[in-house]
Order: sequence, then C-alpha cells, then structure tokens
Amino acid sequence: MKKNRLRLLIGGLLIVGGLLGLLQQLNLVPNATDVFWTAVLLAFGLWLLWRVWRREAGKWETLLAFILVGLALTALPFLAAAWRGVIFLFFFGLGFLAWYWKDRSWWALLVTGIFFSLAVVSALDEVYALPSDGVFLLGLGLTFALVAWLHGRALAWAWTAALVLVVLGVLEMLAVTTLQGYLLPLILILAGVVILWMAWRG
Repeated sequence: MKKNRLRLLIGGLLIVGGLLGLLQQLNLVPNATDVFWTAVLLAFGLWLLWRVWRREAGKWETLLAFILVGLALTALPFLAAAWRGVIFLFFFGLGFLAWYWKDRSWWALLVTGIFFSLAVVSALDEVYALPSDGVFLLGLGLTFALVAWLHGRALAWAWTAALVLVVLGVLEMLAVTTLQGYLLPLILILAGVVILWMAWRG
C-alpha cells in the first residue's frame, strides 16, 4: 500500500510538473516550473525535518533534509543572488551539525566548521572587504579548537592544528593594512580569554 501511494505521489508530481512546463513554454504561466519544483523541494525537506524532530530519521535523511530546505530557499525569487550561496552553505553546515548531534563523529563537526566558515566568508564579502583566506583559516582554526575541547585527550592533536590555523589566519589578515588597528586589540582579548580559560580549568 505504501509503495502504491509513493508511486501515485511521484507520478502525480511528474504530470503536474510537465503540464506546468508546457504552460510556461506557451507563456501562459510564467516561472511555473521554478515555483512548483521549489515548493516540492521545500515540502519534502520540511517533511524530513519533521521526521528528524520526531527522531524517526537516520543520519542521511537528516543531512538530506537540511540540503533540500537550503536548495529550496536559494531558489526563492525575492532572494538576492549574492546571498544564495551563503544560505546553501549554512544549511549544508546545519546538516552536518545535526549528523554530529546524532553520533558525535568528530569529522562531522569539522565538516560543519568548514561549511560555516565558507558561509561567513561569503557573507562578509557582501558587506565588508575582508581577506577571505584569513577569515576562512580563522574559522577552521576555531573549529579544530572546538573539536579538541569537546573530545578531550582523544583528539589532543587538534589543539596544534587549531593554533597553526589561527596564527596563519591572523598573519593573512595582518597583510591588510586597514585591519591592523583592529587585530591587535582582538588578539589581546583572545589571549586573555585563553589564559582565563586555562586558569579556570586549573
């Protein structure tokens, strides 16, 4: 019964999509197929998210849910083209963050940080001319630091990777003279936070 329902649903969607495509080609309904398939992607993605919320979805379903919702949102007509990549990268990162939430695989958290860092770089490119390489390295370094902090001695090597990446990111950003006045205070604040954290850890 469930297989027949699925076949009926898929067949019906294909027929409706084909009819809307014909109407669009005849200039009777503009942008019909874009709106229809975007709605289908969004509905399917939201349904999968509902299964995630009810803890009925596996890791791959969870990842697919966020990817589909991200794809649907990037197709919204009122969204500026420059921000579509930011949204897609952000939802891709959310998918791997949910994966990490399910099985605590450190690599999933690392992939999350990569996509979030790329999303931040893309967003900053739209509002402020920051050196993208430096921002990405800083984001990746903070991700390794988070991995090391959450997984303790088992991944102690991640602290080394975090330190190297953060230093490289800072050096890359220091190459931009307009940021030198901001970076020194930020470095001092970061160093103070690290020292306080180490003192608290005792």
